[in-house]
Amino acid sequence: MGTDMKADITLSNLLRYFLSGGYSVLMFILSFDDSKKMCAGVAKIDAGSSMVAGVAIVIGAISYSFYRALIFPIFVLPLIRFFARAHGDFCNEQVDMWRRQKNCNSVQGNLGEWADQVHFLACSGLTGLAIALVGNSLGLCKTDWYCAFTTTSFFLVLAALVSLFNLQSRQERVIEMEPHPFAMDRSQCQKSEQKVS
Repeated sequence: MGTDMKADITLSNLLRYFLSGGYSVLMFILSFDDSKKMCAGVAKIDAGSSMVAGVAIVIGAISYSFYRALIFPIFVLPLIRFFARAHGDFCNEQVDMWRRQKNCNSVQGNLGEWADQVHFLACSGLTGLAIALVGNSLGLCKTDWYCAFTTTSFFLVLAALVSLFNLQSRQERVIEMEPHPFAMDRSQCQKSEQKVS
């Protein structure tokens, strides 16, 4: 009994893992003079570019996991609950949201990329601020790019919060329009579309 394993790289994967990690690696390289010695060592390795890409993916995955496991539930969700209108149990709303995403007739699927962008902004900004803090604590020699990247990281976090609240207001509108989501797998939608055509 075989299984069909798909390893497609989606925009969601790029935004949530690779790009935020890539931003962090770029910030570290350009913000600290001490990174030049490390870069010179990596350049001598045959698979140096692959190694940098791998490091970017690992940093992105760790930052996203840390963000979703700790920062999002402890700091972000209370803010959403405070500013958003109460619709009942938040956990049930999340489950309903995932059901709507599987329903080809729901507008919820269109908000998925927006959520990916929010996570990308938050992970990039928070990881950037962490790199700035760690580098400063270790006394690494800063370049002229340090202030620019640190400021950019702060504004990325701010942009993530603003975008998140805008997304949440759209989610609330979807809840009003579709109070009882019906889970339909998108493959079934494609089959029904083929029958019609």
